[in-house]
Amino acid sequence: MLTLGAMLILMGVIYAATQHTVHLNINGIAFRIRTHQRTAEGVLREARIDLYPEDSLHAPEPEALLQGEPIEITIARHVAVVHDGSVTQARTLATRVDDALADADIVQLDHDEYLMQGEPCDLDTPLFQPAITRGLSMRRLVEELRSPVRLTVRRSVPITVQDGAVTLSTHTTARTVGEALHDRGIVIYVGDEVFPAYDTVITPGLSIFIDRAKPITLDIGGTVRAMRTRHK
Repeated sequence: MLTLGAMLILMGVIYAATQHTVHLNINGIAFRIRTHQRTAEGVLREARIDLYPEDSLHAPEPEALLQGEPIEITIARHVAVVHDGSVTQARTLATRVDDALADADIVQLDHDEYLMQGEPCDLDTPLFQPAITRGLSMRRLVEELRSPVRLTVRRSVPITVQDGAVTLSTHTTARTVGEALHDRGIVIYVGDEVFPAYDTVITPGLSIFIDRAKPITLDIGGTVRAMRTRHK
């Protein structure tokens, strides 16, 4: 007669022997699971992987699953978009900034600027990917993939710069007059006058006027100095 300990060992051996291997891919990363579950839903439930409606799931039929066809999962990315004085959050299967913004119903306008995770980016920039280390568990991988991607939309506004006789119509995402001039590469010299002041907040249609000082050359005892003056 088997002892209780021997029976438990035998049951464990039988349990392990009757398991089968299931293949599962999460966002392109492959896993193998030993399980008694015979359906994709059962495998995910046993692995405690919960999916959102925006996630993508290819669940093979039970027979195909047992024959090695993998369960394919694409975890939708969570994007948090700061724009127009508000924050919009969405889940998306997009892989690029422009498609993610479209899925979040964010209007994309010419001359706007974009940031991802606080760094400048283009509309065709791939969405930020979390660092995936070897040996990461399935649940931990899903958690990493669900971590928010921060996108910022800086809206541009039209302004006009009157630099002496030259008129420049442009767009800017700058906050102040000084920043707008700097971004456009417009150099202001000592003696030049700018109106409105450098710290004036940019508003749509703002006109900026630059009254240039005149460049002069002084020869003082053989030493030539270039200066600018507002005197006629």
